[in-house]
Amino acid sequence: MSYAALQPAPSWGTGQLFGTEALSTFLIVLFIGLCLSVARLAGAVPWIVGLLVGGAIAGLGTFSGGSDNPARQLGPALNSGETRFLWVYLLAPMLAAALAAALAAAARRAIHPARQVTTHRLCGPTAVPHGQAQHPRDKE
Repeated sequence: MSYAALQPAPSWGTGQLFGTEALSTFLIVLFIGLCLSVARLAGAVPWIVGLLVGGAIAGLGTFSGGSDNPARQLGPALNSGETRFLWVYLLAPMLAAALAAALAAAARRAIHPARQVTTHRLCGPTAVPHGQAQHPRDKE
């Protein structure tokens, strides 16, 4: 590591790095997307995200660098000049996340065709000013 820029293990090639970073991000985003489709798990998503990301970093850190976050790699790589694998650390997680999000959305529509998950639902009931009617969507 140079200026906190991640690098894969010396024996790792570009293809192995790309596949590992993409698979790790894909699984995290897919699992979170599926957890959001289960009402009982939606409130636990912040904890699940922390465990999955922490596990990915701990498990992959010494092999691939365990980045899973393009923003985390961009600054240190540009600052240190260690840009050989930068395109992998930027592209693999973004492509994998987009693919996993699309797959999770398709699965969610198949499981619960009428249910929409919105972020305000994760934070509890919507606050309604005194004297105003609650929106029918918020009465669940």
